[in-house]
Amino acid sequence: MRIIAGKKRGKIINAPKGLTTRPTTDRVKEAIFSTLNPFLAGAVVLDAFAGSGGLGLEAISRGAARAVFCESDRSAQNVIRKNIADCGFEEQSKLLCGDTLQLLRRTGGFDIVLLDPPYNRGLIARVEQILLTPDFLNQDSLVMLETSASEPELFLSSRWQLYKSKTYGDTAVYYFGLADYDNDDSENDEAEV
Repeated sequence: MRIIAGKKRGKIINAPKGLTTRPTTDRVKEAIFSTLNPFLAGAVVLDAFAGSGGLGLEAISRGAARAVFCESDRSAQNVIRKNIADCGFEEQSKLLCGDTLQLLRRTGGFDIVLLDPPYNRGLIARVEQILLTPDFLNQDSLVMLETSASEPELFLSSRWQLYKSKTYGDTAVYYFGLADYDNDDSENDEAEV
């Protein structure tokens, strides 16, 4: 695995051993960041279900101001720490360790959210509820969701606008924004897209 572009272009990063994480391939990562690149300068990024931290590190390399990494697996947490240090991104990075859904409930203020949850485990709807809480997303935020192409579950709220989607073999990538940014979630669940 490597960082594809930016300040740390070509930097090799480690991936956790075993089958508990599924790193994003370079091909998919390049496609994701080709879409996100215009929005990265100065952005605050969340890399949820971070695995190796490769998506958040790529975002910092390409100009994001900082990234928050959420990861529950201990071996993956150690890999993320090492990758952050090896890239010299300690000042721009924060690693939150523990149950990702619990961690997300205690954070917010993001411009870009990078979601790559374990496939087919019912996590997307649970994460969606957190994303829609007041102050979690900044105005004009983007949410990138990477999942299995066969995943039946996507965001359900009418508050989302799907900007783009693309399938790469067994992987599907979706880009969402809020069609009705408003910190008072209660009045807008029925808003039309």
